[in-house]
Amino acid sequence: MRRALPVCLAVTALAAGCGGGKKAATTAAPPPPPPPPATTSTTAPSGPTVTSAADIAACSELARNLQVVSQMTAISTEVLATQSVHPKDLAKRVRDSQKVLLYAARVMSLTDVPSSLATTRARFVAAIRKFASDFGRARKAVLAGDLAAASTVLHDEPALQVLQASSHRIEQTCGA
Repeated sequence: MRRALPVCLAVTALAAGCGGGKKAATTAAPPPPPPPPATTSTTAPSGPTVTSAADIAACSELARNLQVVSQMTAISTEVLATQSVHPKDLAKRVRDSQKVLLYAARVMSLTDVPSSLATTRARFVAAIRKFASDFGRARKAVLAGDLAAASTVLHDEPALQVLQASSHRIEQTCGA
């Protein structure tokens, strides 16, 4: 579920609008989510498990790429949220973030996955592409001077839920 944070940051950036550089630079980032509680339970994780060597290798690659994609989008949206001083800057950074999302979708779509996660990966990729499309519409709204519409476009709860559920399933299955 941590994987959806970058998109939430982008929505926050657009909702706040553009202001002076000093104001954007002094805005504190939200605190990181608390770590999951430590458990001593020995129950097996729910969902499919991977046992074959090929599935274990694919799961490892999938988990690694999920982490890389999450870092890419986090950095991109952090820059969007903290370094956009004027609407023109914001529009450029929204477009840059859109490109990052499209690249992330491509990386994940080309990643080998265990057969039990093929549908999950497809849903994850579709959700990223949906957000990329949302970013394209948000950019147009920013260029038209309508920051409220841009923020509304990026508040895509159905895509966010798919992204969260898919990320969670990959993490549960692959131990990411």
